[in-house]
Amino acid sequence: MRGYSKAYFSFSQKCVTLSFKAKCMSQDKYCRLLIRNKADSALNLVLQGTNVKVVRAMRIRCCKRLRLERGTYVMEAWLNKGRIHVEAQNIPHLSVEKISSRDDVSLRGRKIVADFVNKRARLQIEKK
Repeated sequence: MRGYSKAYFSFSQKCVTLSFKAKCMSQDKYCRLLIRNKADSALNLVLQGTNVKVVRAMRIRCCKRLRLERGTYVMEAWLNKGRIHVEAQNIPHLSVEKISSRDDVSLRGRKIVADFVNKRARLQIEKK
């Protein structure tokens, strides 16, 4: 078993955090991802797997555990109330490549899940 990787999302104004924590099993190439949402509003998340036909959409209010394949990435992520803006700091697994430039979606087309095994990471999310 490998160690934990962490990516933290935090609002600077309200001192609220959304934290992503993954533990990967190297044998079967899956990651267990624990998502904690401590923001005031629900976090909407759309994930796409390595197979294009696999798309998962979910609303996370407080906590969610997922078992994901490597190569899974976030298509869209947004809060019900307010927009978020992401600044990546020392994140080798996070792709800055955007799929779309829609204004109503804050975080889109960034690789974030299941590829950050044994990497320490930090994300700052601020309200826009």
